Amino acid sequence: MLDLSSFSSQIKELASSMFMQMGIKQVSMDNLSAKLKISKKTLYNNFKDKSTLVDSAVFHHFNEIEDKLSEINRSSDNPINKMLNGARLAIEQLAKVNPKMIDDLEKYHPETHAKLEEYRIDSINKHITGNIKEGRELGIYRSDFDSGVITQLFVEMLFHLTHGLAAGKSKYQPDSIKELVSYHLHGICTKSGLSELEKTLQNEQ
Repeated sequence: MLDLSSFSSQIKELASSMFMQMGIKQVSMDNLSAKLKISKKTLYNNFKDKSTLVDSAVFHHFNEIEDKLSEINRSSDNPINKMLNGARLAIEQLAKVNPKMIDDLEKYHPETHAKLEEYRIDSINKHITGNIKEGRELGIYRSDFDSGVITQLFVEMLFHLTHGLAAGKSKYQPDSIKELVSYHLHGICTKSGLSELEKTLQNEQ
């Protein structure tokens, strides 16, 4: 039997996976306990209700993505490649999400949804701010623009694009994320940065 103490990561992993595949409303505590091969009473001993489980599972998944982004940022790649790798990660993650999950989150768990949106915006802001700082230090990003303004504009565009894609309410395709990142990089790169960017994009073709 699985150890459910302290909100087992295995439980949250399974719940988040089922929510993403089927939507939240379609997954009951009965479904989860059966899948885990435990009694529903045992599940409720660790999660007082479904809303608590939803909140834990959603942020478990969010933290996993954050860990992957942090791994990209800690790599020895230059900031341009880090931005492009982050775009690939976003596209990969969006492919796993059933739009029904986002719809259910908004309708039935608005507090978790609002908290998640706030965390997502803060996360993108943090990563873009750090990326611009690193790129300037390496001389591949220009220093003649207001990094705060550009960061905020990019965060808003990326946030609304990814939200629309995840919710199935966007006219764009997931690859549009890469186009947006490429557009952003073309605007902030120095001459040497543009050379590196074009070389990287050509190698991907």
